[in-house]
Amino acid sequence: MRRAALFLFLTASFLLPGAGSGQSAAPEPSRKDRIAALPADERRWLTEFVAPIIQPEEEELYLKLTEPHQRETFKQAFWARRERSDLAPPLGPGYRQRYEELRRAADEKYDGWRHDAGRMVLRWGEPASIEEVRDCGPTRFRDLEIWTYSNLGGSGRLTQRYLFYRPVSLAPRKLWTVGTRDSEIFEPGSCRKSFQELFADCSPQAADSCGPCQDLCDLFKIWQEIRTRQGSESGAQMELAKLLAPPKISTEDLSQVSDRFAGLGNPKAKSLGVEGPSGTASVPTSTGAKVTAQTSTPAPAHRKLSRKEVKELTAQLAQKYRDFLELVDLIVTDEEREVFLQITDNYQKDRFIESFWRRRSTDSQGIRTDYQAVHTHRVEMAKEQFKNLNTDRAKVLIINGPPDAVVPIDCPEVFVPIQIWYYDRLESLRSKVYLIFYAPYGVGDYKLWLPIDG
Repeated sequence: MRRAALFLFLTASFLLPGAGSGQSAAPEPSRKDRIAALPADERRWLTEFVAPIIQPEEEELYLKLTEPHQRETFKQAFWARRERSDLAPPLGPGYRQRYEELRRAADEKYDGWRHDAGRMVLRWGEPASIEEVRDCGPTRFRDLEIWTYSNLGGSGRLTQRYLFYRPVSLAPRKLWTVGTRDSEIFEPGSCRKSFQELFADCSPQAADSCGPCQDLCDLFKIWQEIRTRQGSESGAQMELAKLLAPPKISTEDLSQVSDRFAGLGNPKAKSLGVEGPSGTASVPTSTGAKVTAQTSTPAPAHRKLSRKEVKELTAQLAQKYRDFLELVDLIVTDEEREVFLQITDNYQKDRFIESFWRRRSTDSQGIRTDYQAVHTHRVEMAKEQFKNLNTDRAKVLIINGPPDAVVPIDCPEVFVPIQIWYYDRLESLRSKVYLIFYAPYGVGDYKLWLPIDG
């Protein structure tokens, strides 16, 4: 029980001023603050490289991550989400490499990813063809291009055409839509001054001073096709938003990805109500998780064991029973451990284990949960995140669950690396709790800070 008492003291030590009182909690870091706190490479990845395709909910999760391996896991899931075989091109298998190529093309050939042409290429790939519209007689254009896509996004259509133009020389291309002024397309002094006037090239008249031009008639038909498709200025804006928006992909797996990371809020786990066992026992989400063995435990009356006896009897157990004791090391009481070690029959050990989890699967309010699954998941999270279960962060995660927020402090000129873990409420203390972890001398495992540390 000494370990339980120690962790109860550690948790209680981090009730900072205002915790549990009427003072308001520290404000959540803003999106801007979280982005600024990212390492430079990670900030560029988020705000530059994948900015055109990342979904808002994905960005929200990414900004909550604090560890390099968490971000790597996120990125693997990010690309896998876009490489499913049931997605329309350019998504699907191999998309990660394809996106890198498209991103390079967008930056080098299509005005960059922030502008219409670059965004179009990133979303749908390079067009099947790009035709530059040339002046025809006295009718002159600013830089105007016809982009043709074949089977755009797997739509089944043979061709889909778009007009891109530069309102002034060397400016980034813009996608033409209903509502674009003709003066942005036609040069000053051009004989034809609007797309509508190009209809005359499809039905030439002898008195036409501009002269007939078949290429202009073809351009008129393309313009008419696009205008009919968009219908109106509002319809044009809807098409523009659809064409240039990030590809919509399912993010249903985000909660599973989030569950793998210690330090992220986990509303689902919180709503389970697994903060404690039934009866008068202490709650398992704090150091009071070690409950008193009750008479329902199928074990004989036990005697007090020495440390040497505990070690020897543990070594004699079958592997699955040693695994059980390892799994519950932080929540089993000394008395429960001694009782379990003195049980001789395996079937009684199995009944003990069933009873052990059953007692912890009903909280003080009588709400039942699968606490075995919850605790096992916490241990797996701790192993994945921290590798060593004997570190302070791993122990706090296992006992209390994931914090509601983690705020990293990255100011090497002033502090060693620091993390602040925030729990909105721990039932054992009935209060908000802030825990401070730091890396002594800037290296090694993070330790839980105590006031006596200075």
